[in-house]
Amino acid sequence: PDDGVITVFRDVTDEKKQELERDRMRQAIDQMDDAVLVWDEEDSLIAFNIAAQKWNDEDWGSHLRLGMTQEILMGELYETLEQRHQNDSEALKRTLGGLDKSEYIKTEIQKHKTNRGIANVFYNPIQDKYFESKDTSLPEGGWIQVVRDITLQKKQQIEGQRLQNAIEYLDDPIWVFDDKDELVAFNRAMSEIHMADFGKQLIIGLKLRDLMGEFYDLQIKEGYKPDGLEREHYISNLIKEFRSSSGRSRPVFNPMLNIHFEAKDTVLPDESFVTVFRDVT
Repeated sequence: PDDGVITVFRDVTDEKKQELERDRMRQAIDQMDDAVLVWDEEDSLIAFNIAAQKWNDEDWGSHLRLGMTQEILMGELYETLEQRHQNDSEALKRTLGGLDKSEYIKTEIQKHKTNRGIANVFYNPIQDKYFESKDTSLPEGGWIQVVRDITLQKKQQIEGQRLQNAIEYLDDPIWVFDDKDELVAFNRAMSEIHMADFGKQLIIGLKLRDLMGEFYDLQIKEGYKPDGLEREHYISNLIKEFRSSSGRSRPVFNPMLNIHFEAKDTVLPDESFVTVFRDVT
């Protein structure tokens, strides 16, 4: 009324700091290699980062759109797979699990509802890549989906499994002891040799010292004193050989089976070692 002016100053430092932190977080998420998508409680897309858009473009060439629903997204994916396999119905059936479009959409949406907090690994046939997806519920409703490309790790795992399968069926007995001299792996041939010697299964976790002691005792029972050594001296010598003769072949005789082996030990970078026995009888 008197034409005066009143000025009120309010300290907004905390609010400004929070705003800056949110901006930094948004920028960091946008630059992540992982795809990040945020959905509301109605399963509508409310945010996504650059990686999510890039992967979506690679999948079916259409842009992610704010407000699009899970139903629309899964429907577009289904149609892309149909086009990709239009000349190969069997491949399409394998890829989609034999589901029609509505069943496929319903199944995929249900996965997101029931697997919150659980990492789900899946193969994307369009990109020929493996991904790990994890959904996390948000406090105010809705959920966030983080998808990571694990193709390299998955292919290494597959190659490792193939190698393991190949080793399993080698005729040469193989075992692996860790840095604490505990048995951590062996193949079928080693299991068969152990059964023939001891009449019992070889088991993971067996100590090398205990195994060599049993082998010594078994030879003594057969009237054969290995290398003319006493028990403890024999065990200590063998353990030393396993860890010091890396890469060199050494002769091993099994008097119970009357088999001569050529053994080759290899100490690995983590201080475990693998021994391959070859029958040279």
